Amino acid sequence: MLRIVSGKRFKIITVGDQTTTGGRVLNGARTVFCQNKAVAFIGSISFCPQCKTSGVIRRTQPFNVFAEDRPVCIEGDIVECRCPVGVNRLIASSGAFEFIGYDDGCVGYSISSADSEGELLSLYDEQRQSASANESKTDYMIQFHCMNDDGSAMAHHHYTLLFADGFTETGITNEFGDTGWYSHESAQIVTINMGMH
Repeated sequence: MLRIVSGKRFKIITVGDQTTTGGRVLNGARTVFCQNKAVAFIGSISFCPQCKTSGVIRRTQPFNVFAEDRPVCIEGDIVECRCPVGVNRLIASSGAFEFIGYDDGCVGYSISSADSEGELLSLYDEQRQSASANESKTDYMIQFHCMNDDGSAMAHHHYTLLFADGFTETGITNEFGDTGWYSHESAQIVTINMGMH
């Protein structure tokens, strides 16, 4: 197994989150939510009340976190409006989901209140509704996208997913560094352990 040395936390931005100039993020994902708010993408729009223009959100962090195959906004990313570059930045809401960037290139996810950086929660938790005549059931879909420090995919690496309820899944990432999709009946804290190529 790869040894995790240390990790740094970054907060995920959602639609409605504010900016340093008093603006708000206006658009984002259609199917990926954090605390019932759509996740914002790099390229999403935010209106700036200071310069009275709409600006496009640009990435400023080195990590590649994706939802719906698009990069996700992180606290501190820049909104390119008519204000001087760097003045208008994203501010995550309280209790926002956080992801952890590790020294070995892996990326994990956690809830702000998690006690340990080893507790990971996939941002790719998407609810899928399946209705029947008498009841409806919600499944949570989980997938990880794993990358090296240089941004290349961790292709064909063995991994183990450990769910908080004791459920375990193993597999090998595809050529893009993606784990398989896994379905679970409830939202779970998930730990991912990456093996060697």
